[in-house]
Amino acid sequence: MAYPLRRLLTYIGNVLVKDTIPVWLSLLLMVAGAIATYWLAPKINAQFEVQAARREYLVRNLESFSGDTKSLIDVVAKSVNEKSRFKYDELVATINPSIAKLQFSGTQLLYVVPEQSANIVSFQKTLSKLQNEVLAFQPGSDPSSILDTSKLLLSQSLGLYEALLARAGLGDKISRPTNP
Repeated sequence: MAYPLRRLLTYIGNVLVKDTIPVWLSLLLMVAGAIATYWLAPKINAQFEVQAARREYLVRNLESFSGDTKSLIDVVAKSVNEKSRFKYDELVATINPSIAKLQFSGTQLLYVVPEQSANIVSFQKTLSKLQNEVLAFQPGSDPSSILDTSKLLLSQSLGLYEALLARAGLGDKISRPTNP
């Protein structure tokens, strides 16, 4: 048993050391090259294309999510400082579509980062709470509950933004303290 194995290893060693290559090895390497070229390479390329498309989709979601959140927080900050009921109502008219966009983004995120579903649902509940508080707010009254809800919403959106970054491969999830 040891003799045939030793003989095979000696033969392989001689083939590797010589300047010439046997015909059977040439044919075998050509077939392997053809398989790699026509079957394996397209499969690998297709996987890279799918990954690139996913990353592009995630980057677009990142841009949209962060822009919508920023614009909502900006409008909420302007609205709580507004004393005129007419101007406040105009600002609220821009808040509602922003909240609707973010609610829809949250639903999309459930499919993109399903492991964050609890945080996404919490984010959507905070959006609803903010919308109710903004609608019930009277200009000139104490805006502290709206501001607290906005801060919570901002904190939650940053957590979701980090999860999207990590999913896109653009950054690692950073541990940071969260406000309850």
